[in-house]
Amino acid sequence: MRFHILLAWYFSLGQMNRYVNMDYAFASAMHHSDVNVLKVLYDIACQWHKRLHQRMDNMPPSLQLDLRNRSVSFLVPKFHLPAHITSCQWTFSFNWTKGVGRTDGEEPERGWVNLNAAASSTKDMGPGHRRDTLDDYMGDWNWKKLVGLGLFLLSPDPRRTYPSYRCFNLSKGKRSYSRA
Repeated sequence: MRFHILLAWYFSLGQMNRYVNMDYAFASAMHHSDVNVLKVLYDIACQWHKRLHQRMDNMPPSLQLDLRNRSVSFLVPKFHLPAHITSCQWTFSFNWTKGVGRTDGEEPERGWVNLNAAASSTKDMGPGHRRDTLDDYMGDWNWKKLVGLGLFLLSPDPRRTYPSYRCFNLSKGKRSYSRA
């Protein structure tokens, strides 16, 4: 059995947040994957997973996924879970899911701290330029995490040094820390 980890993917929902956009992004990300065990985290996974099999059957043939042969768990990240009803909190919690450890599922959200600075400049860009700019910002975020990884591994208290926990700004020539 092969296990793969799909940490996160970002995509632009455009003006309307519909399931079709998320379905397309999910199918595109999983298209060439042979993952057998899959943990899918999404802020509204409790609603999105309903009738997902039928929606996947209606996708273009090149993107259709057969999820019935895979072990798929749908989860809601811990920060978003309290806003859901009690039955969702029990059913879609990381706390009760085997194989996820003590993760909170919020790592994809932490990248938005770095992307907020791009919001005002990207809204007037064309789709290609916007995509390239956001890709540059995400690459910068990944570089900061990579550079900080050594400090994280050597630190007795990783919360003080890990860039996901503390986002540092090197663009002004000095280190300034802010809560991520």
